[in-house]
Amino acid sequence: MVRAGMMSKTQTENIMQTTYIYQTNWLFTTLASCLTAALFSLYHTGSMYYQIIQTPLHIALTVMALIQIRNVTRLNRWICILYPISVSLILMLTPSELALIYLAMYCSLYNLTLSKKRISAVIAAVLTAFSASQSMYWHQPFPWEALLLWAFVCLLNWLTTRNMINTLKTKYTAQQNLSELKATQQLIASIAQQQERLYLSRELHDSIGHQLTALSIHLDIARRQSETPVQEYIQKCHMMSQNILQDIRDIVATQRQTQTFNLQTSLQKVISQVPQLKCHLSIEQEPDITEQDAMLCIIRVYQELISNTLKHSLASEFFTRINIENKQLQMICFHNAPESNLPRWGNGLSGVSERVKSIQGEFTQELNSDGKLINILRLPIIQ
Repeated sequence: MVRAGMMSKTQTENIMQTTYIYQTNWLFTTLASCLTAALFSLYHTGSMYYQIIQTPLHIALTVMALIQIRNVTRLNRWICILYPISVSLILMLTPSELALIYLAMYCSLYNLTLSKKRISAVIAAVLTAFSASQSMYWHQPFPWEALLLWAFVCLLNWLTTRNMINTLKTKYTAQQNLSELKATQQLIASIAQQQERLYLSRELHDSIGHQLTALSIHLDIARRQSETPVQEYIQKCHMMSQNILQDIRDIVATQRQTQTFNLQTSLQKVISQVPQLKCHLSIEQEPDITEQDAMLCIIRVYQELISNTLKHSLASEFFTRINIENKQLQMICFHNAPESNLPRWGNGLSGVSERVKSIQGEFTQELNSDGKLINILRLPIIQ
């Protein structure tokens, strides 16, 4: 099992510091925001009884927020429901509007996993509970200014977080494209070296080899027809030409030997610089890939699938299994985020399918019973 976690310390630190959101900064701001909301809510509550009832709710909200920021790409449905309910209960127990800080935090915490309509519905529900408690329970004037202010704060918080996430996604896409380019350049450089060796070997055989053969034939004829004094020297020249010709044939044979590409090394180069996505690579049997088109095809398919996972899903892990079945290479890729339906093919997947078909391969996608998107590549690789 080869894992993307096996990279340099610097690369690991960079990826840890640049996840979808900056975990360390969010931990600090979350704790500070929760502490501020709790202190002001308790301070403005005149009754000790209400303060005692509030305290577990503040603790629960802080715990739920900390749980959510540990993995903002996953939707915890219980927290999603209990969080706004707890905020509404606190608003019933304190006249302080600063408890709405929790609502602003909610807009950031669920920016990735809830749609704009659902977050808007939650904001409207909590603000309605706030206005009702202020006017009906605490006998305060209807809080028009507070409603407009906090609605604006929540919207601004949602937009700011979304812009930050989009900026980071753009950065990750650029990093991924760069890593893909480097891996492909290395593979193309290896292929170019092999082609250059084949070209030189053909030139040696077709040009110099033919001339040496002709020279050897002429020397043999001259040896047979020459006088005895010079026959010995002609014989030596004939033997030297034979030896040179044999050396050239050996060089040509060596350069024409089929080069085998190392699939694991090539894929690992792609994995090593993938941001934010933990990649698992399992190769049951290293295939002997001798065709450069097949190797490039596998690399391109792998890169496209990783790029699509980063851009279009909330997955945190990407799994790949490669084996040989019935004289075919089979590569199965999937991630850990559930999908509701098969993706619509754009230029990327369409290009991948065309590339695979050009070398008599097959690329398919299917959804299993657990909602996992399974990508399957089959290529005719004969061991």
